[in-house]
Amino acid sequence: MGSTCHSAGVLHSGARYALTDPELAKTCRQSQEFFLSVAPFTVSNKSDAYYLITDRQSEVYATDLVDACRRLEVPIRYVSRTEIRESEPHISIDAMGALAVPDVTVDPFLLVASYVEEITNRGAAITPRAEILSATWNHDCWRLELFDTMMNRTQTVFTKMVIVAAGPWTARVLNHFGISLNLRYINGCMFVLNDKVVDRIVTLCQPPTSCDSLIPCYSNTLLGSTWSQQDMADPTLPVSGDRGQATSALSRLLDVSYDQVVSHAYSGVRVILATKLRSAANISRTAKRASYLLDHSEQNGVNNLISIFGGKLTFHNTMAQQAATLVCQKLGASYTNNNRISPMKIPTNFPRKNLASSP
Repeated sequence: MGSTCHSAGVLHSGARYALTDPELAKTCRQSQEFFLSVAPFTVSNKSDAYYLITDRQSEVYATDLVDACRRLEVPIRYVSRTEIRESEPHISIDAMGALAVPDVTVDPFLLVASYVEEITNRGAAITPRAEILSATWNHDCWRLELFDTMMNRTQTVFTKMVIVAAGPWTARVLNHFGISLNLRYINGCMFVLNDKVVDRIVTLCQPPTSCDSLIPCYSNTLLGSTWSQQDMADPTLPVSGDRGQATSALSRLLDVSYDQVVSHAYSGVRVILATKLRSAANISRTAKRASYLLDHSEQNGVNNLISIFGGKLTFHNTMAQQAATLVCQKLGASYTNNNRISPMKIPTNFPRKNLASSP
């Protein structure tokens, strides 16, 4: 229920970042292909996304984007004004045309449930909503005191290795291990429209900006997202400035008012690791969507502890492989990353829920 289920649920082809961050775009493309072979049933909308070309500046950006996508082998094709009107009749912008790319949407709740069932069947033990009370290095392993909030009891766990993958709450968890991280927190609000007004992701063909995308989500549509820096890891509900951006975007994209179509909103937080080169109080939206894999024995002198955070939903599997490789190296185990993983199955007892189902 953290960053994953507070995301927009977009599985990127790499096109959105082909000009601003080619390496990230390449990672997205490779990860998307791998993900679709492992968990295709989590895809909730497979129609190609439209990047709307709206003016001369957008047209120049589109030309550059096509060249960048072709260099990265990201599929991209031109869509005529007529095709846009026929396939997306609710869009009010009289676009000059659009670029179609294979950005799709996934159900993060179904994805998480699938992983839970998969690893449980392989013998993993999961304690939901557990809180760390203390962490002590005991000779050659960690001794963790956990409080199980669902069962209202304390339990002790001994483990050779600890991997902290707590999203924006990573710094809070690492404090139990005596480690402080200098993180920056970016809050993004998604607005839930009470109808499905588009059949595919529709975004503006321009550098990524706030509230520039409509994203289909079952019987609803998401508009997002905003961008605001804050001092805490917990998501923040929209403020008047966020609603103002949403209102402006809706009046341009759909020619409707905020009050007419928005039922509620939710927020997610992304983190940026501040370095000497990026320690300013303000971080722009152009900051890269980097992922961070930290070996705390090297950085902080703390044994058998790593953390991984940041990145995007699209390449979560790549991040997991990187973490697994490091763990195996530290434990002296063999690990072969051959990407030959059997497809997962739809979980048998999945409670139907989606991004837009509740405030």
